Amino acid sequence: MVYDRAAVDWPGRLRDDILPSIRFGEQARVLARLPMKLVIADDTSAVIPFSLAPGGHQTAYLIHRSPMLTALEALFEAEWQRAAPLQDTGPRSSRPDGPDPDTLALVRLLASGCSDTVIARTQGWSARTTQRRIHRLMTELGAATRFQAAAQAARRGWLC
Repeated sequence: MVYDRAAVDWPGRLRDDILPSIRFGEQARVLARLPMKLVIADDTSAVIPFSLAPGGHQTAYLIHRSPMLTALEALFEAEWQRAAPLQDTGPRSSRPDGPDPDTLALVRLLASGCSDTVIARTQGWSARTTQRRIHRLMTELGAATRFQAAAQAARRGWLC
């Protein structure tokens, strides 16, 4: 599943819908913006939801095996490659030199590109606590930016 960032940002969506699905085996990634909504079923068909106007009647295009379905599958694969993985933020078996479960969850959410607001909501923290934890993490990792913090965490094996 590739999620649009706006869908991940909906209150409760990450914590209540996406992360439980990941725990049950869903492979999920997130992109800042997707070009369209699309559902592909077993290489046999696809559905593209379509609305003519906000609040208007919903329609959908059903695409069967055809060059169009092949093109939509290629679009999905390209977007999948560009997207950042979303990982379960729940605790895993910890290594003695690894981070505590809250820090590990924070690193995974940062690496997935989640905003401070989404991280706070998902973890049940205030906005200030989230900012303080990010700053503490960056200091611990010797990082000047969030990107550098994620890179340092990856080097330490925290994102495996």
